[in-house]
Amino acid sequence: MSDALRIEGLSVYGQGQYDFGRQNADERESNDPLSGQQNTAASGARGYEVISQVNLSLRAGKVLGLVGETGCGKTTLINSILGLLPASLSVASGRILIDPEEQPVDLLQLNNRQRAAYLGLRIGYVPQDVRSGLNPLMSARQTVREGAKRKRDRKHQRSAITQRTDDALRRAGLSDDFLRSDADRRPGRLSGGQCQRVLIAQAIVNEPSVLLLDEPTASLDPTSRHQVLETIRRLADDGAAVCLVTHDLAAIASMVDSVAVMYLGRLVEIGSADQVLRHSRHPYTRGLLGCVPRLDEKRTLQPINGEAPVSGNGLTGCRFYPRCPLRQIQCEVDEPQLSKAQLEHQVACHVAE
Repeated sequence: MSDALRIEGLSVYGQGQYDFGRQNADERESNDPLSGQQNTAASGARGYEVISQVNLSLRAGKVLGLVGETGCGKTTLINSILGLLPASLSVASGRILIDPEEQPVDLLQLNNRQRAAYLGLRIGYVPQDVRSGLNPLMSARQTVREGAKRKRDRKHQRSAITQRTDDALRRAGLSDDFLRSDADRRPGRLSGGQCQRVLIAQAIVNEPSVLLLDEPTASLDPTSRHQVLETIRRLADDGAAVCLVTHDLAAIASMVDSVAVMYLGRLVEIGSADQVLRHSRHPYTRGLLGCVPRLDEKRTLQPINGEAPVSGNGLTGCRFYPRCPLRQIQCEVDEPQLSKAQLEHQVACHVAE
């Protein structure tokens, strides 16, 4: 499978104090992709480090799970692709290439108006907050239909837009009964699982080659979570390159093709789902897995010691060193780089077994 999107050497820095998980209304407004303003370029002196030298590829027909604790930089990475970084953050270096093997375009070289031509058409996005991602005054069908209008059909025919709208709702896992009785309801009258599928339908209505999903199952019950993950898997099987951001390792274990583990803005382990989830090498990855309850074995859950700092500034060597149970003197002074432990299995650790 070819790469649909490739991230090369991406670094993001912030100025002043910034909470990774928050973004105020003024910052969101200043990042309107239709405003024509560009705020993803490096802007002089660097502040604290948010993401450092990230290299990652999304392959057509495959699902990549991007995992890590809250605040490790997962959402910031997604927002870098979308051009939705808050004003307090800026891209310092790197490239984000869409269609890198045929007609590569570096999204970081585009202003927000130019980038908007790709969002919703070549790149689909499902935000983290289900309810806030939907207009409370628009029905489910209207929401998806507005997205469908961005792709010009022959003569912009109303019937073609309606057909693509309903097809997208079906592909997102909503039944014909829903289309008949509930598709014209507003979000307040739909369940959380139905709202999540409407967001997915809006993201895929124009058949994008890349699909980015930020914690799409975080607020769902177990049944809805399973159904949404099955839908995401089907979309990848249809050819989309999918990046699924999550901290729910148990939920994604059976449906992702590869996993990238992020800690303090750095990728610390990358490999196939089997390599990372069943034969993990990095102590941080093992720590995350140790926090996941399992039904097939009786064991005591082992939380990771301490808390992740807000940023890696002031730390030398391995960023996980203060919390690592296997730390050595070398780890404190020498930062490990990703190296291949096995075929396509990369680990950034001096003491990985």
